[in-house]
Amino acid sequence: MPRPPIILSFFALLVLYPATSFLLLDLGLLEHTTNIFPIWPPVGLALVFLILTKELRGSVPFLFAVIGLTNALVLSNSPLLSLGIALGSTLGPVMSYRLLKPILFEPIFSRINLTTGYLTALMMGATLSALNGNLWLLATGQMDFPFFPTGFIGWLVGDFIGMLLLSSIYIFATTPVRFSQKSMFLDLTFLGNTFLVFMLSYYLLTTTLLSHVEFFILIPLLIVLILHRERAIFINGIVLFAVGVYVILCPFGTCSTDNSLSFNVLHLQTFVFFVYAAGYILCAALNQGEALLKEQEQINEETLITFAQFIEEKDAYTAGHSGRVAEYSKAIAKHMGLSKKDQDLVYKAGLVHDIGKIITPESVLLKPGNLSQAEFELMKQHASVGAQMIGKIQSFRPLATIVRHHHEWFDGSGYPDGLKGKEIPLFSRIMIIADAFDAMTTNRIYKAKKTIPEAVEEIKAMQGTQFDPVVATYAAEVFSELTEIHAYEQNVIDFSSGAEAERFAYFFKDSLTGLYNGIYFDILMHHKAQEARYRCLNLVFIKGMNDYNHRFGWAKGDALLRAFATFLKQTLPDALLFRVYGDDFIILLPECLELSAQTFDGFEPLKQGNIDLSVRYIDLKKKHITSAHELEKALSRGI
Repeated sequence: MPRPPIILSFFALLVLYPATSFLLLDLGLLEHTTNIFPIWPPVGLALVFLILTKELRGSVPFLFAVIGLTNALVLSNSPLLSLGIALGSTLGPVMSYRLLKPILFEPIFSRINLTTGYLTALMMGATLSALNGNLWLLATGQMDFPFFPTGFIGWLVGDFIGMLLLSSIYIFATTPVRFSQKSMFLDLTFLGNTFLVFMLSYYLLTTTLLSHVEFFILIPLLIVLILHRERAIFINGIVLFAVGVYVILCPFGTCSTDNSLSFNVLHLQTFVFFVYAAGYILCAALNQGEALLKEQEQINEETLITFAQFIEEKDAYTAGHSGRVAEYSKAIAKHMGLSKKDQDLVYKAGLVHDIGKIITPESVLLKPGNLSQAEFELMKQHASVGAQMIGKIQSFRPLATIVRHHHEWFDGSGYPDGLKGKEIPLFSRIMIIADAFDAMTTNRIYKAKKTIPEAVEEIKAMQGTQFDPVVATYAAEVFSELTEIHAYEQNVIDFSSGAEAERFAYFFKDSLTGLYNGIYFDILMHHKAQEARYRCLNLVFIKGMNDYNHRFGWAKGDALLRAFATFLKQTLPDALLFRVYGDDFIILLPECLELSAQTFDGFEPLKQGNIDLSVRYIDLKKKHITSAHELEKALSRGI
């Protein structure tokens, strides 16, 4: 809701403040000797005026002048009395505005700390207004001291409710609360209950039954209000307005029974004030409590998903795996005609299905090849551990069962529980296929990916064994429509990144020299793209190592190999260097360069004559080499 122009705000105050005051005078309230009213709306207009003008220079003196002139000309008060009322009625809204200013554009009615701050600001302003106004009346002889408490309470409550009613309406209008579609239509039960609370409260307050047992009939009605607390704050404002209108417009003769009007109005006013304030805070606190729980749940969800992504990032080949499994699972569920809620559920489960791998050792998680039986047992734990982790977050509990069983097989040979057929939850049966399809169609350092048609055929072939035949049929139809897989496409791990190299050092680095080992050479040669990158290799054979070890000891022999590895790195900085079979070294160069023994003359032990070496050159364009073992066999044939 756009703010009106500043000049319009000044004009509106100039018209509305006197008009509202004249209305109250015309209704006859100001003629009553007690001068006590449930609501004093003009002070609410003053606060809204300050909010609209942002206490612009001149706005406070203008406000003071309007209030003073209204009291003198409209309400026919004496100049002295008008000055005192104007002083109190100006200072109160000014203090409330200055306390509210930092939070005016925050969601005041959604956070308990902001709601409490809002009410405190109004209370402080109303207290200052009532205190200054009544002290002025007392000092100028307009009020006798015995009437000070009654006057103070009446002024304080009237100003508080007046500011509360009008400012809350303005705040609601400028920062509307997002009610659900259902709550846009207030049901008759809630409206009727609210009406009963109001009428019964007023009835009990205006009779001698205040201490009667019937008073407790309010309790279930108030409980209903609390259960509808999303709308209770808004409705309380309407009820409060109705209370004020009822008391203002009702014939004086019917507003009381056994008590005088002033007693009834004072008690009704006090009752409404405290019930409204307490109810306001209570509803805001409950709303805020729920909001905090939702916020905490969201933080937990984001943390869990972040952990899952962290697990994937440990291995470049699985990066994005969970996201793709989630997308595939959702697509299959949609094709099966499952509800939007079910689709979202299986999608969320896909995002965290491998979270249990956080307890899997990297030596198992990153191993570039088949796992041993012991390693496989460790890997299998991730399904049950992941389910336990997820089950501790309330909003994720429905996902725990799905995650636990995403490695079951339809024939009962899966894990962790060996479930069979329809014993496996439907969403798990969907995810089993999505997980397998992504594994088939993305690269691994130990195997090449399958094409989409090849993966679809394998899914069809595994119907009834690994996969549910019905779900597999739907999945095959979904996957057949895919044209490409947006996944990690690097053929081998790029060790140009130091961090990447260190993560895989356990598998691919020679522990003695720090050069790459035969396992990485096999992986590198297995990929044709790398064969094109490295077109030739040189083999260096160190001769005489057995004699060197016998003469100088094994420790000296190890030191010599480390020194030779350092020499190679310094001499050939652009080469990939491997140590294989103890004292043999492979040198891969991007450019074909045939090395000779003289290339290594600078190596000190070689100059001293303690060892000797020979070099063999192989053109990879002419000789297809895919592993160190194949290279060894080729050498034995005398290439």
